[in-house]
Amino acid sequence: MQYYTRILFRLIGFLVPFLIGTVEAAIVHNSTFVTDQGRVSLIAGSVGSDSLQKSFLGLHFEMKAGWKIYWRSPGDAGFPPQIRWDASQNIKEFKTLWPIPKRFSVLGLSTLGYEEEVVLPVAVRVLNKKRPVLIRANLSYLTCNQVCIPYETELHLDLESQEGFNSTGGQLIGRYLKRVPSSETREDLSIMSVKSNGPSKESKLIIEVRANGGFNKPDLFVEGPEGYVFEPAKWQSYKAANGGLFTVGYRDLIKTSQKNRSLTGEKLRLTLINGRTAIEHNIEVESAAENDPIEEAYFQSFKEIFFILGLAILGGLILNLMPCVLPVLSLKALSLVQNVSADLKVIRRNFLITASGIVFSFFVLATMLVGLKLTGEQVGWGMQFQQPFFLSFMTIVVLVFGANLWGLFDINLPNGLSTLLGQYSQGGFWDKHFWTGVFATLLATPCSAPFLGTAVGFALGGNILQVYGIFIAIGFGFSLPYLLFAAIPASIKFLPRPGIWMVRLKKILGIFLFGTSLWFVSIISDQLGDRALLGALLGLFLGIIGVLISRKYSRAGASLLLVGISSIMFTPLVLKDAGHKNSIKSAIAWKKLAQDQIPDLVKLGKVVFVDVTAEWCVTCKANKFLTLETTEIARQLNSTGVIAMQGDWTKADPSISTFLKKFNRYGIPLNVVFGPAAPKGIVLSEILVSARVTHALRAAGLK
Repeated sequence: MQYYTRILFRLIGFLVPFLIGTVEAAIVHNSTFVTDQGRVSLIAGSVGSDSLQKSFLGLHFEMKAGWKIYWRSPGDAGFPPQIRWDASQNIKEFKTLWPIPKRFSVLGLSTLGYEEEVVLPVAVRVLNKKRPVLIRANLSYLTCNQVCIPYETELHLDLESQEGFNSTGGQLIGRYLKRVPSSETREDLSIMSVKSNGPSKESKLIIEVRANGGFNKPDLFVEGPEGYVFEPAKWQSYKAANGGLFTVGYRDLIKTSQKNRSLTGEKLRLTLINGRTAIEHNIEVESAAENDPIEEAYFQSFKEIFFILGLAILGGLILNLMPCVLPVLSLKALSLVQNVSADLKVIRRNFLITASGIVFSFFVLATMLVGLKLTGEQVGWGMQFQQPFFLSFMTIVVLVFGANLWGLFDINLPNGLSTLLGQYSQGGFWDKHFWTGVFATLLATPCSAPFLGTAVGFALGGNILQVYGIFIAIGFGFSLPYLLFAAIPASIKFLPRPGIWMVRLKKILGIFLFGTSLWFVSIISDQLGDRALLGALLGLFLGIIGVLISRKYSRAGASLLLVGISSIMFTPLVLKDAGHKNSIKSAIAWKKLAQDQIPDLVKLGKVVFVDVTAEWCVTCKANKFLTLETTEIARQLNSTGVIAMQGDWTKADPSISTFLKKFNRYGIPLNVVFGPAAPKGIVLSEILVSARVTHALRAAGLK
């Protein structure tokens, strides 16, 4: 029924002028044509930078409320504006460009077009730049509301020379040029394949697309050979947030049998829209395999989500073995030994509270990242370590934990505050065991464990539900050791008995935590410079002295501690140098990451090894000293056939964030090997192994 409705509507569209008697045709010898439904003007302008100015004409349509004109492929009805330039002089080429249209639906018919206002840019090439340019546009177009009215007019525009294009019209044309889909290949948005399951009575196209930064209200327009009608594209997410599938039903109006003609082997013009970005490509249709229907792909996406959740739990569990978390695990092990004789119910409760602190912290982290995503900010795993204020806060927290292990934390506070804190930390849900879990999570975020990068990439590239689900799964995996002890509290009986060794171990762990504070201070120095280093070190020194003398001179100790904390916290605001500098020497001749140079270097036969790192990334440091800086790997990366590039993410850098997204990564380390045999790159695991690095270099083309 809908098929015959389309045919009838097309017929009425052509006959309506004669049926309603409202055909209006006019020849207006100026640059503007005014009607009861709006007006259209012929404008000119130059667009681009001073050195790359290009000349454009523009058909500026302004329609009254409810009226519209059509896109170059109008859909089920209508016809697009048509322009003839035959009478123009001193111009060789005219190329009409079409901004992204809007979908309209009337009586079950889908059309594409523009309402209110649009400029159709027309790229031109002037023959003689010094001679007059005479432009004659013979324009016919259809404007529709409840009825459709065709118009025809001739618009004139005379310019003394090409200099006449340097007018204010360039700004308006440029605004709509930005809405014209790009025909160039883009890294962040692409059409992977087009397959047809036809010929059949229910013929469909299956179009797989990819967006490295995720999708935002995606849409797809299909234009094909004469005689085919394409339904509006139906969208579904697939392969996490990076990929998706469109299905487009189509009909053959020129059937040679009961079935539609197959589109396999034909070329289609596809326009893919993702938010404000759009591309346009001509792609040949492939034949879909029998086991490649859309329903199976949809089912695969559900299986993939459960697989990613499994990776998130496994990555969270392995995170317990990362160097960042070991100080906290040591503290927890120490508390286990101290409470070896405690009631099993108390032990179970304490472990459950620690696990809840971990899961709660990951929930809060997910909430913060979702908030940043909704405001358009770039997000990533460990990105809080790019903020000096967070580093200052962590410096103080770790300093306090270290002082507590040394037994130097007894500072006399005002009576009211002491009473409040005492009530707050006695046996309630939010006691020290809960904050141990929070502290463990804070220290874990600069580390990236195997499987964790894949899970985080899926989450941060996905929707809000995926972010929360995967981050809670990571928290669950991270808290599994605590949950296992809670499930089997009797296993604590096998731990060694308390003794003098515990006092010594506490001192050693305290030294490690003081060292962690120094590490945070060094990161502040890397981000803000030497003056910030001196300010943070002074604050750290005063804080430690304040803690040391607090037992004997409580007020003086508390005052020094307060001054030290203030010095650390205000260092990022007051003491700031020009920028980040990394003075650490390396055995590898690193070059700064230049993403745009990689394809050219690969074409020249070079192998490019990319290392994205940061001063706060503990896993990156481990990779450096255990793998990259070893004699054999350094020799390979310094060889003549290899270009070693390094991206420093110590401070926030949008270009590096974009590079990470290309590989569906939102955290570091990231190591990728490009080469003649691997132009798209070979992504290595988060934990580097020398043999794997060597294999990747050879697989990319290193001889």
